[in-house]
Amino acid sequence: MGWRNIKCDAESEPGEEIKGDKLTTIKYAIVIDDNDLQIANILAPGERKEIKLTLVNRAKSEKDYIIIGSEKFIAKDVEVNVENSGGLDVKTKGLSEDDTLDIGESDDCTVIVEVPLEYSKIIIEEGAKFVQIKLRVSYETIDGKGVEKFYNLPILVWEAQEPELTIKIKREVYGNGQIEELDLESAYLPVVLASENPKAPYESLKAQAVAARTFALYKKWVEPRGKDYDVLDSEADQVYNPSVTVTSLHRKAVKDTEEMILKYRGNVICAFFVSGTEVTEKYVTYNEGKSGDDITQTSLGWVTIPPSKNPYNRGCMGQIQANELATKGYTWKEILKYFYGEDILITGAQK
Repeated sequence: MGWRNIKCDAESEPGEEIKGDKLTTIKYAIVIDDNDLQIANILAPGERKEIKLTLVNRAKSEKDYIIIGSEKFIAKDVEVNVENSGGLDVKTKGLSEDDTLDIGESDDCTVIVEVPLEYSKIIIEEGAKFVQIKLRVSYETIDGKGVEKFYNLPILVWEAQEPELTIKIKREVYGNGQIEELDLESAYLPVVLASENPKAPYESLKAQAVAARTFALYKKWVEPRGKDYDVLDSEADQVYNPSVTVTSLHRKAVKDTEEMILKYRGNVICAFFVSGTEVTEKYVTYNEGKSGDDITQTSLGWVTIPPSKNPYNRGCMGQIQANELATKGYTWKEILKYFYGEDILITGAQK
């Protein structure tokens, strides 16, 4: 994602020290652990987060912050308050009014940050927004001196939602040749399931959803069918017939495997599948327990020796055979590995 590496400097360095030959002066005794302020916390509009800060007493004495034998410095009424919220909703908790910190002691304070939903408009118009929350650490020394120090707590506000996956389909068979861009999860895949394997047992229906999603994204990312579109609506790719009845079970199979695809060695595979009838069973591969170069590739794709030379062809699923496996108790993941190999990776849809 990249944002994780953003480093942020506080307004002044915690625990600034001035060293001499015979004494050490600590300018600020009570400091926030520097590690708590280095990496920006990432929040989206409407999100709320509790951020823990650790306060440490680094003083060496109770007189003018100078080391004098074994005397201790005690800080009284330690508080952390919000000086400037940067437009966010910010509160602190965890320190009582009479909190004291002896030398070397530490205590925790929690800063509660909530990003208003109005930030959604800013994110849309301007992109990610960097916000510095200004905190004031204040305390009283044992001899009644009041001390305060300011820190910046970095917050990165951005829209955490990933862009929705879409697919461009050319409606040649079930249309007038028009090209439509559809949401992959909600509009395209449920219709493909209802068109391709509508009465499948639920486990093989989920396997079908993953195979269909993988095939669609292979076409989109690796080998689009045309210059202006990704797939056709026919068996040339996978059937998309909007006139079929899409049931709640079809939608549930897509939802329960949301964004799951098949990869081999980092490559999204071309997840071939056929009906598995007498005519098409010759394309089905039986790769249960096989991996690497031991798997059988399907002749629907480019067959190589060894198979690893073409990482996109890891076999072909038969729908009839997958349905039979489901009735025998195979899970959807086991069904996919049965056809595409034991080492096929089932993972989130990232290019």
